[in-house]
Amino acid sequence: MADSFANLKAAFVAVQGLSVAERAAWLSELSDRDPPLHAAVQSFLAFEARASAPMNLHGLEGEGPSPAPLLGTRYEDHRLLGTGGIGEVREVHDPLLNRRVALKFLQTQHHTHPDDAHRQRMAERFVAEAQIQASLQHPNIVPVYERGELPDGRPYLTMAVIEGQTLARAIDHAEGWTLRRLVTAFEQICRAMVFAHTRGILHRDLKPSNVMLGTSGETWVLDWGLARMVQQDPSSLAGTPAYLAPERLLGASAEPRTDVYALGAILYAILAGRDPYVATHPGAVLDQVRRGPPAALPPNTPPALAALCEAAMAREPAERLEEAAHLADQTRAWLDGELLRTEALELIARADRQDADQRVQLAEAHQLAAEADEALATLPPWADESTKAPHWEKADRAAALRQAASLLEARRLQTLASALERVPTLEEAHHRLADHHAARHREAEAARDATGAAQEAVRIQEHDSAGRYAAYLEGIGALSLVTDPPGAEVLLHRYVLQNRRLVPQFEASLGTTPLVAHPLAMGSYLCILRKPGFDDVRYPVSISRQAHWDGIRPGTKTPLPIRLFESGTLGADELYVPAGWFQSGGDPATIFAHPPRRLWCDALIIQQHSVTTEAYLEFLDDLVAQGREEEARTLAPLGVRTGDGLSETDQPDRLVERDERGRFVPTVSPNGHNLILRGPVTMLVWPCAVAYAAWLAAKTGHPWRPPLELEWEKAARGVDGRLLPWGDHQDPSWSNMRTSRPTSRTGSTFFADVDAFPVDRSVYGMRHVVGNVRNWCLEDRGSTDQVEPPDLARLAVGTERRVGRGASWGSRKWEARLCSRPPLDDDTRNPFLGIRLVRRP
Repeated sequence: MADSFANLKAAFVAVQGLSVAERAAWLSELSDRDPPLHAAVQSFLAFEARASAPMNLHGLEGEGPSPAPLLGTRYEDHRLLGTGGIGEVREVHDPLLNRRVALKFLQTQHHTHPDDAHRQRMAERFVAEAQIQASLQHPNIVPVYERGELPDGRPYLTMAVIEGQTLARAIDHAEGWTLRRLVTAFEQICRAMVFAHTRGILHRDLKPSNVMLGTSGETWVLDWGLARMVQQDPSSLAGTPAYLAPERLLGASAEPRTDVYALGAILYAILAGRDPYVATHPGAVLDQVRRGPPAALPPNTPPALAALCEAAMAREPAERLEEAAHLADQTRAWLDGELLRTEALELIARADRQDADQRVQLAEAHQLAAEADEALATLPPWADESTKAPHWEKADRAAALRQAASLLEARRLQTLASALERVPTLEEAHHRLADHHAARHREAEAARDATGAAQEAVRIQEHDSAGRYAAYLEGIGALSLVTDPPGAEVLLHRYVLQNRRLVPQFEASLGTTPLVAHPLAMGSYLCILRKPGFDDVRYPVSISRQAHWDGIRPGTKTPLPIRLFESGTLGADELYVPAGWFQSGGDPATIFAHPPRRLWCDALIIQQHSVTTEAYLEFLDDLVAQGREEEARTLAPLGVRTGDGLSETDQPDRLVERDERGRFVPTVSPNGHNLILRGPVTMLVWPCAVAYAAWLAAKTGHPWRPPLELEWEKAARGVDGRLLPWGDHQDPSWSNMRTSRPTSRTGSTFFADVDAFPVDRSVYGMRHVVGNVRNWCLEDRGSTDQVEPPDLARLAVGTERRVGRGASWGSRKWEARLCSRPPLDDDTRNPFLGIRLVRRP
């Protein structure tokens, strides 16, 4: 066997330097001495010259000499179609049947060869090819019509004229030839060989140049000149080096598995875009075949086809696919799957168009709704219907667009589901569904819908086999923290739910500041910043999914240092609220609530308690001491209720009076709204709050003032968007609201001492946040992402409306929430409204 390969290689070396005439003489001598070796060399030389394609339907350089005198009277010659190893093919017209046919006949050099034995062998070979091809009546094998002899004695056969190009050309020039189209042609080649093998016929020279692709999708296997019956023991070496099974080089006989190898090599050429082995001459190709398998297929090759190619080209025949039928069937299975994949991808494209349309509709709806809301907000409530109608119509169009967008979303999800019905593992569909459920998951978390978020997380995992959202679902974020001065220890407490309240639970010391991108699991935390000689700072942190809590102020690029106050700097009633981001608004259960926003608020100092009656009476007494007695009487609490829509059932009376020493003290009110010294002072209008703030500022040297409502909200709420100071669950036993204790008067409860209801405390220590009394606040008018410094001109009476933030002893359950913010006029006076002041450090 090794000798066969050595002889073949030696023969190639021998002919490399010969001229055309010398090569012809050498081949003639070889045909007499070693016919099998002669046939193999002839075949390989034809491959080397790239002249073995039987038909070139794109035209030749010239038509060649017309054999019209040789054709007799039966056929009319039209043109040369191509030449092969021993034959020439011309398109002719058959006038008897009035049709075009391809007439193939033995080439002149073989017919006129001086050696009679050679002429006889070529004629026999030609006739054998005709008989084999004629016996194979299959859609993928060109049908033979007739066999005969030309007037000069050369054999000929006629067959159908086929239009198209070779598979080799389609691979080299891939315009319009998709992988699926080429693999479809490959399956037809395999079916043709299944048919031939069942009839005991081997092709022995399968390669892309021996396959013709028709213009209407037909595929034909050509050039059966080397074909043999299996029982003929075709052990002679023949074929094309790059497509020759390795065992044939060792002298093994041809069998169906050798054709299977060649089919696998054709599939390789389709997938790689080139022959399995490429070299400058056939001898070098044979060396490559002998050494090992071809180079790996491109990395983007479909895995199933790569595996099929490898199985068909196994170097050991026993490990190779046994039959061409197996190759054909597995190719068909891939094509069926690819057809479903194509259909599924078309559905993906439709879903993407639906998504784009939905986005356009939602954007238009948002714009229309914003325009309608803005226009209606400028109109007085009593404006007539005709004035409001155009804006209502715009709002209705926005609602219709939102509904249409919702229907589009439903159709898109159904389209993606249909794609998965066709290909359950289709990544493109799963990716889009994972993205959809991730968006819904974010919405659920923003709405504090734990059940909805958990359900969406399950759906994300269902569609995220690639793990694109693994880090998102794990939720690890980071914390950066800088202090002034540095070196503060950071004691981390995680808020955990205990008895329906969020309670800080110590976890670990994170070391000393500065901290840079310290990994931290998503959640709500309280950091206690501790440094000897300085007050502890309560610094809440909310780590959302994969978010970095960096403390960077809008418009800057580095974390803002958290100021530490030396011990004793702040008063006993002063609370420090460090600068940073917080979650504002977003409570659908509360009327007048802001929409959800993430805002930055600079550092502030706020009073721990609402101003007590005792503190306010000190202010009135000081006014009297300054000779401003009439002003003091004007600013004193008055027992008549006005504003906020409450009926005025109370009789005017003074809630404070002068004692024998001339100092103000609480009186007993017939209305039952008695002030207590260590309780919040109420029944004060806006000018009272402004006047008290000015007095305290003058007394302390600090710029005290009523708070902006968003300053109040951050101090009361912290940063994580909780709906109540202790979490999201409401219980009347935790704050002084309408149902917190038995009433002594129907529909009312009364003030609590500042030390009562210890649960009603914010993360910074602010007391009585959703109970006891609301606080006067400046209404928010900002539209940026940060709480702007206050315009002190807004404190003046009559400049605008105010809001009451927090809740009171008279609040119902749905009112006693952090986002509650009923509007107030400057002259509003009631027992539910008190004062709490703030300043910037």
